Amino acid sequence: MSAPEVRRGYARILELAVQNLRATIESAPDAVLIVNANDMVIGANTAGQVMLGCAITPSDPTSLSDILVAAEGAPSGPGRSARMQCRCRNGDTVPVEVAIADVTTGTGDKLRIAFLRDMSQQLERERQLALVGELARKGEEVKDRFLAVMSHEMRTPLSGLISATDLLETTTTLDAPQAWLVGILKSCGLAALEQVNNILELTRLSASDANEFPLTDFCVNEMVREQVKIYQSLALDRGNALTLSPEDAPACMVRAPLPLLRRILSNLLSNALKFTRDGAIDVVLMDMPADAPQKRRFTLLIRDTGIGSPEADLERIFRNFETLDSSYSRMQEGTGLGLGIAKLSAEAMGGTIKVESRVGEGTCFTVTFEAELQSQSTGVVRVESAPAAVHRPLTILLAEDNEINSNLMDRQMKRLGHSVVIASDGIKAIAAVQRQRFDIILMDISMPHMDGVTATRHLIDNGLLGDTPVIALTAQASPDRVQVLCDVGMTDVVIKPVRMATLDELMQKLASGGTRSGASTRQPDLVGLLDLERLGELIQVIGVSELEKMLEKFTSDMQSTLAVCTNALKAGNLDDLSKAAHRGAGAAGMLTMDALCHQLRNIETAATTAARESLAEQFSTLDQLSHQSLSALKQVLQAA
Repeated sequence: MSAPEVRRGYARILELAVQNLRATIESAPDAVLIVNANDMVIGANTAGQVMLGCAITPSDPTSLSDILVAAEGAPSGPGRSARMQCRCRNGDTVPVEVAIADVTTGTGDKLRIAFLRDMSQQLERERQLALVGELARKGEEVKDRFLAVMSHEMRTPLSGLISATDLLETTTTLDAPQAWLVGILKSCGLAALEQVNNILELTRLSASDANEFPLTDFCVNEMVREQVKIYQSLALDRGNALTLSPEDAPACMVRAPLPLLRRILSNLLSNALKFTRDGAIDVVLMDMPADAPQKRRFTLLIRDTGIGSPEADLERIFRNFETLDSSYSRMQEGTGLGLGIAKLSAEAMGGTIKVESRVGEGTCFTVTFEAELQSQSTGVVRVESAPAAVHRPLTILLAEDNEINSNLMDRQMKRLGHSVVIASDGIKAIAAVQRQRFDIILMDISMPHMDGVTATRHLIDNGLLGDTPVIALTAQASPDRVQVLCDVGMTDVVIKPVRMATLDELMQKLASGGTRSGASTRQPDLVGLLDLERLGELIQVIGVSELEKMLEKFTSDMQSTLAVCTNALKAGNLDDLSKAAHRGAGAAGMLTMDALCHQLRNIETAATTAARESLAEQFSTLDQLSHQSLSALKQVLQAA
């Protein structure tokens, strides 16, 4: 083959390669722009011309900087890409991903090739996915709030049901069928309350992290011993021996999330009792130095001789709403939440929980966690009883929405010989005044439907009040607040928590035509956890047993209050936080827990004034203070 023929063959091959390259570029779905050394676009494939909305030729070039608008910066080098906006001829912009390559032609000319990929559909998909994710997140938040609210609303009537059956058992002579029915009511109420409490706790644990559970200084040994003592009577009912070892371990004071640890042990003991009959349940607490200084590593074992579980089922034993026997004929009831809550609680403490079990031999749960050591400190709270004053009987209207407050004040005032009518809001208070005349009206300020200020104004404006003194009951002790209440027409102002002796003295004076003594703005004594003078008065008026029942209800309600406050603080819902703190403060004040009441009032005030910077500090010690107050009051009642 001659040289000319070889050259013609190479030329033909080159021509075909160029045609194939042009065809490839023309058929590419992405825009391809050819840019000369002067940054002018001198050519574009079909996709590029469609995107730009115009034809690009060497005789009619367009500046690349006029086409591309930097959104995240231009590509910084070969093989790099960047998100930019492509400006079309009609003024519209298209989001594109741009990659630019430098090339040298066969003639030695320097060119750049810009590849533009239309990102409109991808960005829309990303937007839709983000929207779906946000909707899913909001849906979870709504579900969590719904569960928390419903659980709280269900716990209140259930607590009332249980308290009513307790009173029925202790104050009424029942025949055998009646006692049997009351027993059914009580056991069903307790079972329902347990499940509602579990759902509330699960909601809180699922929506929180470890930092949201305040740290408390407490003795691990005493806490475990206290929980074991609580469950020993239940164990005896099922023929079980519940023991703790070692019994005489030295006290070990730590700082840790006490509610989480208490929940772990409570749920594991409850589970052991449920599946063990006529056997033994052993609780073992061990501790050793941790790797970090000033810390201890604790191991808590709960072993039972119950029915046990197959090894294949142990991997799902901690799943929520999981029961190993899901048949209709299952022998054990439950929703399968207890162990799931125990696991979440252990993980929130930074610990672990494991299980070993054999069918017919029993189960052993092992909980490990670390806690910071604290110096041990002890204190004894003593009660000095104060004699109750006796005065002439009065007919009193008590407008108070808090059930604990109204029940306690009702009992105290009736013990002093007064006749009391209770109204749960301002509307009912007005209706009561229209029905009969009262010697004194005690008006709470914060109430649903109609507050105390509005109710008092209505009574005055409509001539219903006459010469009946109105004493405002409020926790807002600021001078300007007191003055506002006096300007409305309140005869006097008493700051909660109320001392009954002081209140009775004021009522006697006002009912006898005495002049207003001025707002009683003395703050609660916060030197200790309890107001011992008022507590001694309560013990004398209503007795230890009644106070213990009220304390039990308050303990249950306080757990709900803490959960509502936590969720409200996390969601930034200051209105819900303020209302929950107000309810808790009222109940704490009536039970003489002055320090806890004061703390909750501070939180209420901070939430009301949107003082977010102080909320976190106030809330950080609330759980600890609540536990200390409850323990102190229990100690006083036991001593009494």
